[in-house]
Amino acid sequence: MKKHLLFGSLFLAGFSFSQITVTEGNLIQPSDVVEQAYDQSFSITHTAAGTDMSWNYAALLEDSSGVFNVGVASWGNGSANFPSANLYGDDNSGQGHIYLRKTSSSLDFLGFYGDLFGSGSDEAYHFSPQSRVTPLPLTYNTTDQNSYTFEFTFDPGQMGVDSARVKQVAEQDFLADAWGEVTTPLGTYEVVRLMTTEITTDSTWIYSFGSEQLVDNGKDTTYTYSFYTNDQNARYPLVEYEYDPNTQQILGDITWLKAEPTTSLNNIDLSTFEMFPNPASNEVTLATGDVNADFLIVDITGKEVLRGKTNAKETTVDISGLKQGVYLVKFFAEEKHIGTKKLIRK
Repeated sequence: MKKHLLFGSLFLAGFSFSQITVTEGNLIQPSDVVEQAYDQSFSITHTAAGTDMSWNYAALLEDSSGVFNVGVASWGNGSANFPSANLYGDDNSGQGHIYLRKTSSSLDFLGFYGDLFGSGSDEAYHFSPQSRVTPLPLTYNTTDQNSYTFEFTFDPGQMGVDSARVKQVAEQDFLADAWGEVTTPLGTYEVVRLMTTEITTDSTWIYSFGSEQLVDNGKDTTYTYSFYTNDQNARYPLVEYEYDPNTQQILGDITWLKAEPTTSLNNIDLSTFEMFPNPASNEVTLATGDVNADFLIVDITGKEVLRGKTNAKETTVDISGLKQGVYLVKFFAEEKHIGTKKLIRK
């Protein structure tokens, strides 16, 4: 792993490290594969705000893990529903994709596209205007505020209930309250710690027999601490957890970066993939050379219509069940998006 350069002056017997600034170039980018681990044993201790801090979190445990794939927004299903997004994320759960917007001033979570309730139909769910992940540039004492509304309607599947409507209204406050060095099982990094205070009001209405009734209305406050670095090899929070100042306890899982994001498929050239005939009537052949790839076919609205796997060399796909029109065929391998080709069903 690349060693850090330690900037600062020599004071007495120790080093004093200068604070850093995190910009959009230091965060996730297309083709990143992010490996995260989750510690459920509360193996670390929360500390108060401060400067020139040293956090030793080398004892973090891996009780479980997950992979988060990042791509250009247009690669994801339903991307047309999020025209201002420039990134999408997929955790391999099969439930759908999240959409993000990264700019010089912030990283924002715009929404989700997928089958959230197992209804068999994909839908778009929007944060209005956006849920903020972090303000940018991020350095010690950076502050920011954001508010959003998240609202959707679904069928709860209960006798006598036609539908349910859920609405969340949130206020977010951001403060970069500390800087220093953090050591995790991955290594030692210069960081700035971001505290996110989020106050949410959740309301639920049910629509039954022609009338709507408010059945739940609750308010909650969460405090989340995220450790960001400007190390180009990390590009993701090194440690993140939720903390309750009243009980002085860390809540839920502690998330930490298990490995530096990889972009191992950059050497696969989409131009070597062939698709013929095109236009096609009943069958199309996908030739992916020596690469065993997954493919996903979506219509022009971003709705998934067909998916499968290719074998090395050539794979024939039955498209007779598709309507005439234009489709996009997306290719993936090793949990990463390789590229997209246009298919015409005639």
